[in-house]
Amino acid sequence: MITVPTLILPSIIKTAQDNNIDAVTLFKDNGIDLETLAMEKDRIPVEHFSNVIIAMTEATQNPALGLCIARHFSYEYINEIETFLFSTDKLLDGFQAFRWINQLMGSIISTQYQSDGITFTAKVDFLKGTPEAVERSLVESSFSMMYQFGMQRAGPRFKIKHLTFKHRDRNSLPVYQNVFNCPISLGAGYYGIAFEQKLLEEPLSQSSHAINALARNQVEQRVAAIGGEKTLQQQVFELVVQHPYLMQMGIEEIAKRLYMTRRTFQRNLKAQGCTYSSITNDAKQQLAKHLLGGKLSLDKISDVLGFSDRRSFTRAFQQWFSIPPSTYRKLKHRH
Repeated sequence: MITVPTLILPSIIKTAQDNNIDAVTLFKDNGIDLETLAMEKDRIPVEHFSNVIIAMTEATQNPALGLCIARHFSYEYINEIETFLFSTDKLLDGFQAFRWINQLMGSIISTQYQSDGITFTAKVDFLKGTPEAVERSLVESSFSMMYQFGMQRAGPRFKIKHLTFKHRDRNSLPVYQNVFNCPISLGAGYYGIAFEQKLLEEPLSQSSHAINALARNQVEQRVAAIGGEKTLQQQVFELVVQHPYLMQMGIEEIAKRLYMTRRTFQRNLKAQGCTYSSITNDAKQQLAKHLLGGKLSLDKISDVLGFSDRRSFTRAFQQWFSIPPSTYRKLKHRH
């Protein structure tokens, strides 16, 4: 089951309250009982989380809900991250904090950092089949938190070079421009936020190497405790779930992504009692159920999962779950 941590829920609850929405009822209607959750350690199914975000978007009619969620975000369950951010000696090092947050989020979201020496870009990608409303909320929150961090540490000299969004909703443009005050592109093939590299490398005042190093060590321990140390099996599973096309590229590419030779990769998996094919088979099963909850056609799902055609996918799905994918989709939508 693909999950997300409950420690991201308080900011969503506060956003609901700001909009006079009964958060307890809204969450319960979408499969989440807030009264039984331990916010600092529990995880919830990504489908339930997605349903909450969609319900919030519809209830608030807010074209930029993620900005409201970011405004309420706090590091109360991992306050060492805040210490790390406010003791780092340059903005570039501070972006490590957003890697930790992504690590906690699991396979639903990933952020890749790229630089050509002049422009530093963070590109955000999502699990295939993630609803647009959920992508938008999470990416708006991520970009807003990066912007808040930059402004708080560098002040007025901090500027975003360019923002890029996949969606084409022009109603959100005035809101984005009011918050970020930078050039913005809609309808692109990716989500991205770009900065001048030299700005991120300038030294910051009120930094402390000793405090920063201590905070880093504490955060890494906390993230490991909350998310659990990932085995190689878990790393491979999350990698192929996030990027299904890699399964079609073969074991060599997966080993390369994890900085191993094919031989070392296979030996390490064997030591954990599994094989590459068993992991990808499990990943295909999880992805198939997840994607059938969305709007992708069976032909498209077959293609995403690397099947030669729809008939091959249908046959495999029936072998896995003793039910045709079309029937599973109807039952899932009914509930």
